[in-house]
Amino acid sequence: MKTLLLFLLAFGLSASTATAQTDSVKLTFSPDSKMWVTGTSTVHDWKCDVKDVTGSVTASVSDAVTSISAGTFSVPVENIDCDSRTMNKKVNEALNDKNTPTISFTIESTTIGDQIDVTGVLTLAGATKQLVFPVTAVHTGNTVTFAGEVPVVMSDFNVDPPTAMLGTLKTGDEVKVHFEIVTNIPDAQ
Repeated sequence: MKTLLLFLLAFGLSASTATAQTDSVKLTFSPDSKMWVTGTSTVHDWKCDVKDVTGSVTASVSDAVTSISAGTFSVPVENIDCDSRTMNKKVNEALNDKNTPTISFTIESTTIGDQIDVTGVLTLAGATKQLVFPVTAVHTGNTVTFAGEVPVVMSDFNVDPPTAMLGTLKTGDEVKVHFEIVTNIPDAQ
């Protein structure tokens, strides 16, 4: 669940490309961006949506992203919606460290080839850990969409996987943060 934000976390990458541009530009996440977290439990698989993912990426672009020099994103834990009052409460309790009620991710470095390999730090429930994951970038018209999936192990962030129904329902320790981050090409805004 924390991982949801993680990818928020994570993912958390949004970059836009401009066809003739080579200077670095700040690219902000579009409201069309999506992030969600999936996981397993002893009863059924589950999914939580992340509402209002915010962030930006500083990138050099031409027909494609040629470099990414910075990037951040953040998600308040309260913006994770599992479409169940009980599940929302469990997620909030598990991920909302009183001192850090926001999940955040900061890009440290990237390697660009057939895909973008991102290295960065995720802060979740007061714990910080480095993550490395692949991202794809698709340039269509005036937008660039960055997509990926990041596995997050909750116990790596000192988060106990949530339980319910007197311990009968136990969530798996690993969750996957999925994201489709959309940005508009700056000249098209």
